[in-house]
Amino acid sequence: MLSSIETIIVKGQKYAINIIYDITGRKKTEEELAAANKELEAFSYTVSHDLKAPLRSVNGFAEMLAYKYSSVLDDEGKRLLEVIQNKAKRMGVLIDDILFFSKLGGVVVEKTDIDMKALSEEVIANLEHNIGHAAKIEVGKLHPAKGEPVLISQVMANLISNALKYSSKEAAPEIWITSKEQDGEIVYSVQDNGVGFDMKYADKLFGAFERLHSTKEFEGSGIGLATVKRIISNHGGKIWAESAPGKGATFSFSLPG
Repeated sequence: MLSSIETIIVKGQKYAINIIYDITGRKKTEEELAAANKELEAFSYTVSHDLKAPLRSVNGFAEMLAYKYSSVLDDEGKRLLEVIQNKAKRMGVLIDDILFFSKLGGVVVEKTDIDMKALSEEVIANLEHNIGHAAKIEVGKLHPAKGEPVLISQVMANLISNALKYSSKEAAPEIWITSKEQDGEIVYSVQDNGVGFDMKYADKLFGAFERLHSTKEFEGSGIGLATVKRIISNHGGKIWAESAPGKGATFSFSLPG
């Protein structure tokens, strides 16, 4: 229990009253949250240790096989070995994505001022260095934001890389990054002219491991947009998408002004 003395005035007379607060429910919630965070830490350790350790072994043996026995493997054997290595790498990326996603549940966001134009241009430069692309990307005059820079950078990296991926089969892929003020918030949008999707499946977009396209069409872990949604929710904002098949897609998120 907590208590405080408050002064009230009734018909010109001052009265002191003792107000008692029952914080039992709040304490219970805090204890449950602490327990959940401990379980999350245990889960993260289990995933990191029990899954990544054998995966490193698979990668190591595959590399040894390629180094020592490539001369005796025929073309089909070399192809299968390459498949093993690629699948192992993809699994490693998926595990890292799951770990990052799980840790976001306990993140306390410390907001600072962010130059969104500079942040977006840095993200684009990193993507160009790592994957290269043929898309024309236009970055408009973006409003500054208040948020955690590393997490917001992760949001932009996911949205821009998705736009690059799903517009990559176009003859002239284009991406536009813009912002506007709307209802007391700042809305940021990443638009592309790619394959798009049917809006009747839009509710699946931000769920973990939900995909609207097969991995044969477009690679991905299926957890990127779920991560984006969690980051934006932790910032007190919202995220949504608009699209039509063959008409590109626009992903927008809001941040409190």
